[in-house]
Amino acid sequence: MVGSFAVGLGPVPFLLPPLLSPTALVPQISSVSLLLNFVSNLAVGSLFLPVRDALSSPGPKFSRRVGEGNVFFVFAFALGVGALGLARWWR
Repeated sequence: MVGSFAVGLGPVPFLLPPLLSPTALVPQISSVSLLLNFVSNLAVGSLFLPVRDALSSPGPKFSRRVGEGNVFFVFAFALGVGALGLARWWR
């Protein structure tokens, strides 16, 4: 798990804030980025299964439920809206 975390996107909240922010604000910005990372991971982890179950329709017994993969579109849409909002606000 530690190896997968280290080569994936796990270290991003630890590495990017010091590179992109002024030296005097690094502790505050690092704290905010880590908090946002944990909150967003908690939100996705908590909402994934309920949203998947709400979007899927039950199929025949002992078969895969139809529409289970649609949950990824919901989170992709939320990510897109957040990215557009951040891009608009950042200017």
